[in-house]
Amino acid sequence: MVSHDYMICISTRWPNLKGNVFRLLALVVLICEILMLEGVHGWIYHYSNRTMKWNAARKYCRERYTDMVAIQNMEENQYLNEYLPKGKTHVWIGLRKINNVWTWIGTNRTLEKFAMNWAPNEPNNGKNNEDCVEMYIKRIQYAGKWNDEPCLRRKRPLCYQASCKLDSCSGHGECVETIGYFKCKCNEGFYGVNCEKVINCIDLEAPDRSFMNCFHPYGNFSYDSICDFSCVEGYEISTTQRLQCTASAVWSAPVPECKVKNCRWLEVPRKDSLNCSHPLGDFSYNSTCTFSCREGYVLNGLDTLQCLASGQWSGQIPNCKVQVCETLTAPDYGNMSCIHPIADFHYNSICNFSCSKGFALSGQSRIQCRISGEWTPQKPTCEAVKCSELKTPQNLLVNCSDPFRPFSYSSKCDFSCATGLILQGSDSLQCEASGQWTAEIPTCKAVPCSLLTIPKQGTMNCKSPFEDFSYSSTCVFGCTEGFVLQGSSNLWCQASGLWTARVPSCEVVNCTSLKDPERGTMNCSHPFGLFSYNATCDFSCEEGFIINGSGSVQCGATGQWTTETPSCEVSKCKLLTQPEYGVMNCSHPIGEFSYISTCEFWCSEGFLLSGTNWLECNASGQWTAKTPTCKAMKCNVLKSPDRGTYNCSHPIGDFSYRSSCDFSCTEGFTLIGSERMECGASGQWTAQIPMCKVVTCQTLTQPEQGTMSCYHPFGNFSYNSVCDFNCTEGYVLQWSDKLQCQANGLWTKEIPTCKAINCQTLSPPEQGTINCSHPIEEFSYKSTCDFNCDEGFVLNGQDKLQCQASGQWTADTPLCKAVTCQTLTLPERGTMRCSHPIRDFSYNSTCDFNCDEGFILNSSGRLQCQASGQWTAHTPTCKAVTCQTLTLPERGTMRCSHPIGNFSYDSTCDFNCDEGFILNGSGRLQCQASGQWTAHTPTCKAVTCQTLTQPEQGALNCSHPIGNFSYNSICDFSCNEGFVLHGSKRIQCQANKEWTAQIPNCKAVRCNIPKSLKHGSMSCSNLNGEFSYNSVCDLGCAKGFYLKGRNQMECTALGQWTNEMPSCEVVKCQELNIDHPTIMNCSYHLGNFSYGSICDFDCAEGFKLEGSVRLHCNESGQWTDEAPHCNVLLGLPPSANALTYVSTVAAVAVLAGILAMVVTLIRRKLKTKAYDTTKLNSDSTEGLEGMFENPVFDNSPEGKITNLINILYCIRKI
Repeated sequence: MVSHDYMICISTRWPNLKGNVFRLLALVVLICEILMLEGVHGWIYHYSNRTMKWNAARKYCRERYTDMVAIQNMEENQYLNEYLPKGKTHVWIGLRKINNVWTWIGTNRTLEKFAMNWAPNEPNNGKNNEDCVEMYIKRIQYAGKWNDEPCLRRKRPLCYQASCKLDSCSGHGECVETIGYFKCKCNEGFYGVNCEKVINCIDLEAPDRSFMNCFHPYGNFSYDSICDFSCVEGYEISTTQRLQCTASAVWSAPVPECKVKNCRWLEVPRKDSLNCSHPLGDFSYNSTCTFSCREGYVLNGLDTLQCLASGQWSGQIPNCKVQVCETLTAPDYGNMSCIHPIADFHYNSICNFSCSKGFALSGQSRIQCRISGEWTPQKPTCEAVKCSELKTPQNLLVNCSDPFRPFSYSSKCDFSCATGLILQGSDSLQCEASGQWTAEIPTCKAVPCSLLTIPKQGTMNCKSPFEDFSYSSTCVFGCTEGFVLQGSSNLWCQASGLWTARVPSCEVVNCTSLKDPERGTMNCSHPFGLFSYNATCDFSCEEGFIINGSGSVQCGATGQWTTETPSCEVSKCKLLTQPEYGVMNCSHPIGEFSYISTCEFWCSEGFLLSGTNWLECNASGQWTAKTPTCKAMKCNVLKSPDRGTYNCSHPIGDFSYRSSCDFSCTEGFTLIGSERMECGASGQWTAQIPMCKVVTCQTLTQPEQGTMSCYHPFGNFSYNSVCDFNCTEGYVLQWSDKLQCQANGLWTKEIPTCKAINCQTLSPPEQGTINCSHPIEEFSYKSTCDFNCDEGFVLNGQDKLQCQASGQWTADTPLCKAVTCQTLTLPERGTMRCSHPIRDFSYNSTCDFNCDEGFILNSSGRLQCQASGQWTAHTPTCKAVTCQTLTLPERGTMRCSHPIGNFSYDSTCDFNCDEGFILNGSGRLQCQASGQWTAHTPTCKAVTCQTLTQPEQGALNCSHPIGNFSYNSICDFSCNEGFVLHGSKRIQCQANKEWTAQIPNCKAVRCNIPKSLKHGSMSCSNLNGEFSYNSVCDLGCAKGFYLKGRNQMECTALGQWTNEMPSCEVVKCQELNIDHPTIMNCSYHLGNFSYGSICDFDCAEGFKLEGSVRLHCNESGQWTDEAPHCNVLLGLPPSANALTYVSTVAAVAVLAGILAMVVTLIRRKLKTKAYDTTKLNSDSTEGLEGMFENPVFDNSPEGKITNLINILYCIRKI
């Protein structure tokens, strides 16, 4: 409806009505129109006959109404042109250019193609500021069309009063303004004139043992209501947990159910008991089962289990095991004897213990297996008998072997002395079964070395850890300054009793020999020797040479001269360098820049020499003149060309040799001539000064169907020339309307042309095609286009358009709308998901159907809307999945539950096996949505125990009633000869996969550990363990000893050695007897005249020894030589011969009787005393020396008589 400023437009007819009847009729029409307006709330248009600028017009509309009019379609545009009156000016509408986009400012929407209604050749922005739009009202040409105009022009405003409000469509739809009324486009899930009604689904109720929590955004159980379902503890949802009310008034899924959770079925062996209570169902949530065992067995695990809400039992299923104690074995070096009234090492078993020789029992000798599964008291052990701990003195080395524990039975300790020390006492001790050592601890004594003297000109400093000049004594030697030590500076007394080297000496230090320097002389003095310590040498040079270094050197105590030997060097002149830009050539007959050196100079090209060209170095070290220099040549000074510049570089000097100048012209001019000039060596430039000339561009001609006007400041079509272009009516200029000649000789733009006006380029409608003909150019004047739609679409609009002279098409581009199919609904126990590439349930819409888990479709899972408006198939339905029927396993049981149907989706079956059998596979199978069980049907397989093998050195005999080493298998064990069984003789495989006892083993019978062989060695081969059955020991003696007894022993099956331990006896040599005047002194390490005995021989004065001075008793029992004897020395003075002879005869005669008596007495004494002071007892400690006194110095009564005879002999000599 259209109104004026202050009244409805229809009121303008009142002056023309005549009579009350017409006034009444008009009033009725007015009232009806007002009532209709109030009921429909249409969009009302308002205009004013006052003219105003566009901004003022908008302000006018917004102050009085809603805003300036926004035209939504062609029908509305036509309506306004018909009902608005013609005025002096046309009307402003609410369309304006914002950021180069035409926008309805009242609704803030951009102008769409289907609503465009521009007049021909519009919008043209003819004056570059036409941003507002007027509408032609009642114009002869183009009535109702639009034209862009400057916003400052004055026109009539056209306003609208919006009928749509925030609550027009109840907030659930889009309010669409129409002419005279509005309509609501409702959102999904709503309907009604004002979208005030919401789609409802059926009311839901929470199923048994469940909770339901719903959210209703638009009303109870209406569109978009969501209900979440959960179960009480111990129950679970069978299907989906959330339901939603859809726009089709159907819930997204069926109401779920709550099922009690089941645990695995429990069973126990027949002899044990299981007591269960099931408040909700067999082995389901809150079921409780109590386990107990038969007599003699104990429960392994919890005695009570409960089925939890998770569907799992509260713990592992327990089992019953017979009470056993730990399997015992005999203690090391001991024996064990057991009694088993029930079974090996079971309750009430009793074991007695004892120990082998040399071992004592630690703990009680009898223990018993109790009901707790523990032995009481603890198992005893056998520990070796202890000897006292050995404390060794300093420097005594000990190496002990402890087969059992330190310093206990059979421990053996071997003693030795550190290098350079001699052992005093037995070299080996052994701990006996009595707890005593076989001997006392030995001691060590140091070996002595010879006395040393201080060397001449030297020093000596000695240290002795034991005694002076004995083993490990060290002596350090040094020399006074200027002397060096010849020999070792450190001497050490070795274990052999010898020093490591001879005593060193001190000798004077020498320096290297010196020679006269070249061109010089040397004068030396030598106080100690030629070029030795303190020698001094003085040096001098020939005339013309100077000394380089010290004039005097001296030989120091280190053997080095105090300084380096000096040299004589020639005099030098100052070092010369060649002049810049010049050359220098020198000759040096003696040395560089030294006496008689000469240098010649000259300059490079372009330079002149300043100074003398020849210099010489004289005897005083000075040159004959100063070094000359080189100066560059000069060229003429240059000037810049007209309209040009130059830039010069002067590497040597301004406008001199090698100076260069670069020339360039100002913008728009080019250089005629050389761009660079250089100053040559002759003082002349390489070229003439260049000139600058203006740049020219291509000559232009006016375009076809156009005109051209040009301006030339420097010359025709040259730099800075400007040309303006225009086209004749009906053509538009392509490219720029103004061109200018640039400095690069090119015009600023391409040469323009005049081209015919084009219409907007058309494109095929979506889901359609276009076919065009272009007599002139593409989409230009007289072009025509035909439109068609693709399959499944129909055309909305004209099927042919033509481009007019105004640049507009004869009509708007038509559209293609899709064909629609029937709306689909989702199947029961299934889901539907649709894609609508064009719009809901229209051509090419596809709907995919799926069933809930455990259900399958009975027909096609996808439907598609065809071009005929029909779906490709009927809506499918969902059917439950079934699995293969199961059977119970052999020696087992099966319990199944079927919530939907026998062996169908969600059916579960629990499996158990009889005692002694275990399930091979899953204990629970469930029918899955795939129609397959979660696993293969399990089988019951006999329990297997560890596979047994016969013990080493033993035998195994088994019976297997079910399978090898499986439930109820029994195995008996035995051992070979020489071995005894440790453990149970018979074991049985139980239902818990364990044998009734640990696997026994066969241990070799042991023999007693043999004692070590004194002075001998023992080598044993132990096939079955140390000193056990079949061990063989080979025995031998050390050098100088022989074996008394058998040389081999073997351990028998009875634990006894085949023979007693032999012994090593020392080898004996023949006893030596001597007579006067022979003197014998012997040392015995192992016994009188035994292996290793040494006897030294000498004669009384006046006699000479005939034979070896020393005899050794060797390992073969032989002396190294015959016993020596003494002969009388010859050559006495002649005068004494007679007297001596007479005296001798007399003395012999007198003493003959005395000697006879003495010999008789000595023989009697020796028979009773048996020389007990000279022999070693057979039980004496090994290593002590046996000694006896020299008969010549015997202090016994018999010895005194012998001494008397010797005295008389000496008197005779006197």
